[in-house]
Amino acid sequence: MSYPYTAPTKIKKIILGISSFCIASLSYAETWVYFANNTDYSVHVNTENTVGNLSSDYWTNNPGEIPARNGDDKKIEQNPIAKFNRNEGLGYSNLFEFVSTLTIMSQKVTFTTQVTSSPCNEFLGICTGQGSTIKTNIQSPGQNKPHKFTDDYTPKTFTFTLDNGQTIQAQYRQYNSGTGDDQIYLILNQDHPSNYTVAEDATKENVIDVINYNTWMPRGVANKASYRKNEIPFHLAPFDIVVLEEAFNDEYRNDMREALQKTHPFWTGPLNLPKDQTFQDDGGVVILSQWPIATDSHDQEIKDSITYTQCPCGFNQEYKGAWYVKILKHGTPYHVFGTHLLWDKAQTADIKTMAQVTELGNFIAKQKIPANEAVIIAGDMNVFQHKLIYTQMLDSLNAANPSYPTDAVLINSHDETRNSDAEGGTGTLDYVLYSTEHKQPVSSYTKVIPFMSPQTNDNNGKGGYLLSQYLSDHFAKHGHFEFLANSNHPDYLEIKSLDEYSYTFSYSGGGAYTWVGVYRENETPDQDTAYIWGYTPNHRGELNLTIAETGRFKAYLLDNNLNKIAGPIYFNKN
Repeated sequence: MSYPYTAPTKIKKIILGISSFCIASLSYAETWVYFANNTDYSVHVNTENTVGNLSSDYWTNNPGEIPARNGDDKKIEQNPIAKFNRNEGLGYSNLFEFVSTLTIMSQKVTFTTQVTSSPCNEFLGICTGQGSTIKTNIQSPGQNKPHKFTDDYTPKTFTFTLDNGQTIQAQYRQYNSGTGDDQIYLILNQDHPSNYTVAEDATKENVIDVINYNTWMPRGVANKASYRKNEIPFHLAPFDIVVLEEAFNDEYRNDMREALQKTHPFWTGPLNLPKDQTFQDDGGVVILSQWPIATDSHDQEIKDSITYTQCPCGFNQEYKGAWYVKILKHGTPYHVFGTHLLWDKAQTADIKTMAQVTELGNFIAKQKIPANEAVIIAGDMNVFQHKLIYTQMLDSLNAANPSYPTDAVLINSHDETRNSDAEGGTGTLDYVLYSTEHKQPVSSYTKVIPFMSPQTNDNNGKGGYLLSQYLSDHFAKHGHFEFLANSNHPDYLEIKSLDEYSYTFSYSGGGAYTWVGVYRENETPDQDTAYIWGYTPNHRGELNLTIAETGRFKAYLLDNNLNKIAGPIYFNKN
């Protein structure tokens, strides 16, 4: 449907969003209600004047269907669903209420705007004073009583579940602009972490979920990265493996890594720190994992990196290249390559870009990975899927791209038609691929996830953030892979959870005379006493150990003869 109104520059704004729902109040102004739908489902919207019977000359309702994934931050102010005059036509000391109903599947969210006109203040027998006050409340599906009307600034969050099990998360908060104007935000966000991984898959060694995200964090660029870096980790937490690009800013990269420390204690990056970071960026590629990085016969982590010969290149003369890590999920190996290739605006069979693709292919071959083990290649390839170079890239890498689900709404990971920060064209630049020369998945798919702010905890308590802003100039790419299960169950040692000093280790291969020993990075079981240790009486189980000292550690699963059963796994205690 089309919307006949265009918001003027001096107005009171209310934005409702399934992903974006914003309200502001200002005396001597109009109130507009905008709606942006950032879910995979159409949403019916309608607003009614339920109290006060305000003349239709002073308010307007634009009901209709908002299509799926209409959460376009470039167009949010072009989709008004209602308009209220906050000054004229209200009279004095009158109460008006307007209920905006958002219907998604069979679920309804109602948002009520309460407008009270100012009293009559007489001067020389004439009423003076105009304008009004505004309060709001929200009622979630199945809620018997709505929240109290409020104009305070305390954030409120709730979730509800759609008919198909998808969780929608709502955040509601009112802000003071400092000019007598209030801004109230409601976010109904489908992009909640529980919607992108299946809980039971977390225990399956043959299922892996990889999220790839270009975070757009160069140093010295005013792109709101100081806010975005606090919100991004919330969305990444449930995935097995996280691959990031353009994490150039040292401070923000470390902040994101620390925010993911409890869920992803194993990591590598950044790529190739330059000697002079004043004028040059590092490679910006980071890989984080819920599962340990495998080690070789010398107890060294199996990882490697490459800097492409065509670089330094790009905006800040960054080092393009790739990281490689071998990750063990319950002892099952996954070989992960994270990369960022050179951007060529022409997107033809560019010589430099294809040269980097060739270097990446040679880098993969160099690792001599067994054909019966899975290889996953993730990154911002800077290759549009609709260009000829895309097929050349896949052929050169001997790689396949999982298909989108049949009901996918978004397929472009870089979309300048809907993301105001994206420049350079619309299409897919970001990929999570698998090698066709190695273990093949029995099923796989890929999804585009348009992370949008704000999230549940109000930017981790570090201040507000603009509503309906995507968290990067790229959208995230989620790859889901299921492989044939192993007939044998390998021994393993993992960190299941950690909380400041308390580390819970999960293991398989234990017994009456086996134990988990934690050592400092440069210590070895045959020469040094363990920093802390504990027996593992069961073949498979968990063991809690306290680690008070900061530094880098490694943990082994050992028998009483100091024979290594599993590990070591390296981790940092911050």
